Amino acid sequence: MILVFPKGKLERLIFEEDSNITLSNMYLESLVKVNPDPSLKLLIAERYIKIGEEKKAIKHLNDLEKSKDPDILGKAKFLRYSILKRKFFSKDVSLKEKEYLRHQMKAILEESYKSMMDVKELEREYKEALSMEFQDLAYKIAIKILNIKPKDIYWLKESYKLAIMLKDYENAIRFLQKLVILDKKNSFNYNKEIVNVYKAKKDFYGLSNYLEYLYKTDSVNK
Repeated sequence: MILVFPKGKLERLIFEEDSNITLSNMYLESLVKVNPDPSLKLLIAERYIKIGEEKKAIKHLNDLEKSKDPDILGKAKFLRYSILKRKFFSKDVSLKEKEYLRHQMKAILEESYKSMMDVKELEREYKEALSMEFQDLAYKIAIKILNIKPKDIYWLKESYKLAIMLKDYENAIRFLQKLVILDKKNSFNYNKEIVNVYKAKKDFYGLSNYLEYLYKTDSVNK
């Protein structure tokens, strides 16, 4: 049956029909033997996780985590993270186990984002990091997204908020200075924030220099 379908057609038909995931996964397991596509293995693993068959999912993830493709590796790590998250929020887990699982989740999510270059996947991991209150990890992910999209106002704002939360004042000022340039209609507010950050870090010399810079800039623009 598999061999008479055009490439990709059978996969689409199966994924569109989710009334019996267990049955459709049996077809997919047969298909992956003929076409060992890593993307297909990722989808199978994801579907196993969906129906609570983590052991079968892990079998595919163990194989996928040997991949030299950073995108495949990152996605496989993220699926492993989702297995741990499912367990973390289950009822029969002690506080001690939760603490251990949370530590493991953070470590795996960090491994995942380091491999990832897909912005949409990174954005999803950013939201996950925030939802688990991994603010330091969310900050690293936001900065990676900024490296890919250096003029993105939303991500500059997100990075700034986390920089302030984590008291990374030098980078907070750097993000605000970029926002002054890129989001001119709100430049006055950003400049006020820069002044506040200098005060927060008790850098009164830097504050004096910045106020002098603003005065000179304002004088030139008049």
